[in-house]
Amino acid sequence: MKASRPVFLFVCFLGWFSFGESMARQDGSGRPGYLNLRHEEDFGFLDSLDAGPSDLFDPVKNIRLGAHLRLQLGGEVRLRHESERNKFLQNGPGTYDTFLLYRTALHLDARVGRHARLFVEGIHADVSGRDERLFFIHRNRHDVHQLFVDARLPVGDRSLTLRVGRQELVYGRERLFSASGWGRVRKRFDAVTAIWRHAEWWLDVWAARPVTIDMTGFDRGDEARTIFGAYGSTTGNPRLRPLCVRRAGSAGAPQSERPVGRALLHHRRRTRPGRRPGTRL
Repeated sequence: MKASRPVFLFVCFLGWFSFGESMARQDGSGRPGYLNLRHEEDFGFLDSLDAGPSDLFDPVKNIRLGAHLRLQLGGEVRLRHESERNKFLQNGPGTYDTFLLYRTALHLDARVGRHARLFVEGIHADVSGRDERLFFIHRNRHDVHQLFVDARLPVGDRSLTLRVGRQELVYGRERLFSASGWGRVRKRFDAVTAIWRHAEWWLDVWAARPVTIDMTGFDRGDEARTIFGAYGSTTGNPRLRPLCVRRAGSAGAPQSERPVGRALLHHRRRTRPGRRPGTRL
């Protein structure tokens, strides 16, 4: 299917706008930007922001509802135009396909003081104009992408957070655990995670089940597979990060899904969190 010229020009304009916004976030002003993991954003600094650069979406990033309740709203819209020719190495009629992929995600982050939190993110991903068969990465309509609660216990310069629910897990600059943002639907898990933060080191320990995408219904966690893991680092040597992962599968699972254990020391060259381009708020 041939894409119309107006649609193609609109995609180009949106890409230009997204690139400009991404570059503006790296202007060296010191203001925190939008992160790869949206649930890690914290705009509480807006309470004490007297001067400096502002953002169009600041009014919805730090909504105070009383002395202890604070809301953050956000989202993103992504369009990707693709053209495939002879993708499956079969020349002939019907081997040329042009289509438009789009994804919309909206989230709400409600925080009660420093001790409790609720994060909800919805997603609608679909494809328009595709003639070939659809894969699970193409469609995920009106679903819950993330939904978790945090219970946090601060103790001096340390804190312990218990996170329960559907969540993204990203470790090792996405070489070890990745959300795979290039796909239409980012990877996530139904998990329980213990998050320990200290002035000199940090540690995450989790038990998780990967979420399987259902193009016709609501996504569910894969009960046949469970992943146990731990990942941490010290400020003394931020490039040395120990990782331990164990994947457990059911007794009748294929060989690739049977229990696997791994322990290693992961060397990381850069520690600054990356940003992902896109039209977002």
